[in-house]
Amino acid sequence: MKKQNIYLKLSVKYIYYFLLFTVFSYFLSHILVEGSEIIFVAINDMIAGKFVNLKSIFFTILIFVILSTLISFFKKLCGEQFSLVIQKESKNYIVKKIEEIEYAYINEHTGTLITKLISDIEKIGQLYSEIIPEIFQSIITIIALSYSIFKMDWRLLLSIVICYPLVMCISNNLSKNINRLAKSRRAKYDELTQVANDDIAGIAIARSYGLNKILNERVEKIANDILGNEIYRNKYQAIGNVIQSLVKWIPSVICSLIALMEFFKGQLSIGDMMAFIILFNKISSPMSELPFKINDGRELLISIKRINEIMAAPKEHSGTYCGNASDLSKTESVICFKDVSFWYNSNREKRIFDKLNIDIKKGTTTAIVGSSGVGKSTLFKIICGLEKVREGDYYLYKQNFRNWNLTAARKEIALVSQNVFLFADTIFSNITYGMDDVSIEAVIDACKAACIHDYIITLPDGYQTFIGENGVNLSGGQRQRLTIARAFLKSSSILLLDEPTSALDVKTEEAINRIIETRKNNQTVIIIAHRLSTIRNADDIIVLHKGKVAERGCHFELLGKEGLYSKLYNNERETGIE
Repeated sequence: MKKQNIYLKLSVKYIYYFLLFTVFSYFLSHILVEGSEIIFVAINDMIAGKFVNLKSIFFTILIFVILSTLISFFKKLCGEQFSLVIQKESKNYIVKKIEEIEYAYINEHTGTLITKLISDIEKIGQLYSEIIPEIFQSIITIIALSYSIFKMDWRLLLSIVICYPLVMCISNNLSKNINRLAKSRRAKYDELTQVANDDIAGIAIARSYGLNKILNERVEKIANDILGNEIYRNKYQAIGNVIQSLVKWIPSVICSLIALMEFFKGQLSIGDMMAFIILFNKISSPMSELPFKINDGRELLISIKRINEIMAAPKEHSGTYCGNASDLSKTESVICFKDVSFWYNSNREKRIFDKLNIDIKKGTTTAIVGSSGVGKSTLFKIICGLEKVREGDYYLYKQNFRNWNLTAARKEIALVSQNVFLFADTIFSNITYGMDDVSIEAVIDACKAACIHDYIITLPDGYQTFIGENGVNLSGGQRQRLTIARAFLKSSSILLLDEPTSALDVKTEEAINRIIETRKNNQTVIIIAHRLSTIRNADDIIVLHKGKVAERGCHFELLGKEGLYSKLYNNERETGIE
């Protein structure tokens, strides 16, 4: 996987905002120094009996205040702009990347992805909007004020920084432990998100089987792990807070003593003392806070690393072949598997397909049957390009699928999945998603074919009815009919139906099956069927068994062979599924 740091790339792209922020920060510190020098020079002159033009000093300080106010505004503006443009563009990059990531990776990392997209992006926003500007502001302030104090008396500066290396060393060691615990915490939250997703998605099963206690125990175990992790993390944070207080207190005592000694020796005037007090109050906070701001930044950098893991995830391979309408119309072979082998993850020994060979002709209705777990749905995922063949070749319209542009290939395929998914939007939008300039007449025709139009027109808002998250306001059968209408409207050359009528009543099922039968003149229809009684009229029935084609033929041919299909069909009749 190619590594890339989108935040580094974007930081470089918009570095001019940050450079302006740095310049404005320097001017602010410089104005503070200049203002302090004016005050302590005036004090020294007054003590020496010299004339001091207070009116001039007042107007000079007033100008400095106005300038610092304006500069603070522009500094804040540049810092915020730097943060906002990076956050905006990074989100665009991430969304685009997720659209390109291999299906298998998303399927395996769903909980982790959700946490990264919500929590880690928020943390990175904090890093760019707060921590990085504060770190650079502190560094610039320390440098500018240190130089001014050095000009007064180098011993005063030495008294400030004498304990600083020790503090940096201690805070660095604390940072390593805090970062380790922070990384562990993020991993635990990923796990908690995944468990929460499982609990919500499976809430009906959990309640019907009385699994609430078991699910609660899973959540409680992870929560306890997070609590234990946070107890250790808080301990290190508390130590850091104590050290931060010491860093402020110790230099204050040391500097006060040295300043008094220098004053009594006559090497420091009252004006210098006043200036030093002003500058010391301004420099003590950034010096004491800087190591811990850096530690906070290191912790938040973990979020950047986690987001970069998404950016380094494998992309779907997409070729350049987009298909030619005339060539496709002349090609009789639509789907062809040649010695295709497939297994999930690295489990090579547990093959779903083992040198599978299938050839599906244009304008036919082909049914894929077999016992549970034989790979019927996996076959559809490969056809759609969601999974890649491990060995062998898959051809779409006689063109190796590796050469196909994925967008173009998927335009040729309409899928009705067994797992119905609908957007939290209107009926019309759900049917037409991804299609431009679709007329209401075309949508109505598709809905009539899917036997859902009569229901839709009874709703107060008709096709503009909001159906809720994943169609929660619809019944299972209505949701399934909407997905069938969506597939009909797409009018692709290949129609994939994964148990398309499982949630429908017999009358509706028969009506839709008649519509599907008529569509094969313009489409190649491939059906995964669990109820064998629904595919009696299929032109071709492929029986999968142990990763290969065990039998193939029409319904009556396979019954006459008295093989695996006949056994499955008779078992179905005996159990009354038909």
